[in-house]
Amino acid sequence: MLSAIFISSAQRESMSTPSVPNGLGRELALDYATGMARLGSRIEETGLLLREGDTYLLRRDLGGRFRLDMRRVGPPAAGRRMQVTGVLVEDDLIDVSAIAPEQD
Repeated sequence: MLSAIFISSAQRESMSTPSVPNGLGRELALDYATGMARLGSRIEETGLLLREGDTYLLRRDLGGRFRLDMRRVGPPAAGRRMQVTGVLVEDDLIDVSAIAPEQD
């Protein structure tokens, strides 16, 4: 059985803003949390690095996944949890500027 939960705009405004890296503004924070960041936005994501053929992917902790353009950084081994920093250049593609193992 499926059920839906509806909240008013006042309730939504009173909800805390999701944690977003680098103090991004509330408007972008809401876009970021729903996976709808704007093209050209700086992205910092943590998740599992995957490889499908020649394509690297980051399975996001928040759900969904990004394709990764790794030309500037060189790819690490897939199958590890990584922190990825870059710029959103397509709806699901990050131009990666830095990638490192997730810090505890």
